[in-house]
Amino acid sequence: MLLCFIVLRNKFSHTLTLFFLCTYAQQWPTFFSDLFSLLRPTEQGTEKGFNRHISLLFFHIVLEISGEVADQIIKSARSFTAERHARDGKVRDGVRERDAGRINEAVLTIVAAAAERMTELRKNPGQSSDSKELDHAIEVVDWGVRTFGSYVGGFGCIFSKDVRQF
Repeated sequence: MLLCFIVLRNKFSHTLTLFFLCTYAQQWPTFFSDLFSLLRPTEQGTEKGFNRHISLLFFHIVLEISGEVADQIIKSARSFTAERHARDGKVRDGVRERDAGRINEAVLTIVAAAAERMTELRKNPGQSSDSKELDHAIEVVDWGVRTFGSYVGGFGCIFSKDVRQF
């Protein structure tokens, strides 16, 4: 069951990424703003902090976008097309101009909140009624760190006009 959920989440994030790449520049420039609005749970919800499922989806989408537009290994495995090259450039420029700071802030804020929750749960294991809450916090931190690493290394050109390699 868990494996099925993970496969479904991965497929959905890849599909949403491909949709993002086709629509971000002209039709859906508010993509990240819309996604950010889903990260926090509703006032009526019982969950505190960031919505774990949406946070993980957000991380997966950023990783997928990074792979699609900035990962040279993935890009070199495909046949070059001028259309894809132009699209990738528009996406990089659009993200850099509109969303880079908020993406960076969201990733770091989510990781910090999950790391803080991890620390609380390790200090007081009986604090949570959910026996898997520590595992969930660890998962969010893990994917957040992976996400941060993906755009600082290869995806960094989207988040900065300075595209020099670190």
